[in-house]
Amino acid sequence: MVSWVPSLPDPIAIHRSGGFGSPWMFVLMPTGITVFFCAVVFAGVRGSAADGPLSVNSKVLLVIGLVISTFLGIGMLKGQEGQGGRADAADAPASCCPRCSAVAGVVLAGVGWFILPESASTGLTGENAEPVAAESRERLYWSRSVTLAPGRCFRRCC
Repeated sequence: MVSWVPSLPDPIAIHRSGGFGSPWMFVLMPTGITVFFCAVVFAGVRGSAADGPLSVNSKVLLVIGLVISTFLGIGMLKGQEGQGGRADAADAPASCCPRCSAVAGVVLAGVGWFILPESASTGLTGENAEPVAAESRERLYWSRSVTLAPGRCFRRCC
């Protein structure tokens, strides 16, 4: 995509509804978003992976990085493709293929899911509660909340 920048018009069409911008946006945006997302996910997953096998949530976050990078990469590539060598970006055909890039991202995510190690099974734990005796005129209410331990997610990576 970088090699196409000199042959693209300036400004290029960046959105079907008439948006125009710098040709470098097509190179920097997918790269920047993908690198940022993957760095954040890696920082979070690295701390939990040190404790044992990956959780299902960690695997989902990791494969979402594949979906994002594939979707943006193919979408931006197809968006740039038809504009090369033209004097005016408004003359370029609409060649963006969101369905193709979405399908490719999901397929790649499926492959990535099976390449990653098997996730840890988190069995249900707890105790059976004993029934509470109540009169017919009494009403009972039970409530419970859960909080994360402080620093648990990013303890090992930051």
